Amino acid sequence: MTTDLLKYKETDLIFMDIETAREYKEISTDHPKFHTFRLKMRDRDTDELPSEEETKELYNKKAGLYPIYSRIVCITMGFISKDKIYLKTFSGEEKDILTDTVNTLKENAGKTLVWWNQAFDLPAIRQRFILNGLTGYLPDNIGNDSMKKPWTLKGTLDLMDVWKGIRYSSDSLGEVSVALGLSNPKEGDVEGSQVSEVYHEEGDAKIIKYCERDVSALINIYRKFTYKEIIEEIIIKTGKKQKQKHNIFQKLALDMIPTEKEQATLDARIESLEGEEKVIALELVAAAKHREKPMW
Repeated sequence: MTTDLLKYKETDLIFMDIETAREYKEISTDHPKFHTFRLKMRDRDTDELPSEEETKELYNKKAGLYPIYSRIVCITMGFISKDKIYLKTFSGEEKDILTDTVNTLKENAGKTLVWWNQAFDLPAIRQRFILNGLTGYLPDNIGNDSMKKPWTLKGTLDLMDVWKGIRYSSDSLGEVSVALGLSNPKEGDVEGSQVSEVYHEEGDAKIIKYCERDVSALINIYRKFTYKEIIEEIIIKTGKKQKQKHNIFQKLALDMIPTEKEQATLDARIESLEGEEKVIALELVAAAKHREKPMW
């Protein structure tokens, strides 16, 4: 595809997608946002406003495309480790979705965020963050798009642009997936145009699966672009697991990576051991040093 793409270290990539829905199930004519949305939907050539009924229909169909009139339903992150896809989706209250996403990305500073059409996702996350009254957004080196041009963004990679090149028009994630011989992530219980309706009628369960299919497809498009085999095995982390207490040696045996504080304690403990116990402990520590740190 391009030698520049091949320079990225696969384990340093976080693949992402968001899903948005209109803010309200229905909007009344006396709502302040009704009037601003109606003005947004005016005929650009004649300045003619749509009727009230037309405005309601347009709101139902298109409000989810504009951060001022929508809300983020879920954000899915994915990464590759040992030829497996790992996914995690943030859902629920929008403030929690945004806060958890931003905190996770800050914890993984130095990674590159990978998108399909980041021009939609990145501004939506940032603007909804501001509109929710949250503070402490992503710094410039982790995908903050404010006051940036696409070519001055840092910490991001848009696979749509990798595919598009200098061509004027763009192809969708679904189109490229099918063309590459992958399954179409858009085929399922929900289509993109139905997200708002499904969210307000049924909740977010189907939309989360839809978002996770998109991220899985994005990862395998990347694999195709970099001449690698696609990944079939997908591991989805759901909800918050209760923290289990393990002593330091149990953590090592369970492929966990000790913290810096634990490592200091561990060194002292090993020094107090003798014989076979000390040999086993040193082997566990040596193995831990070669493990990849999980993204979450």
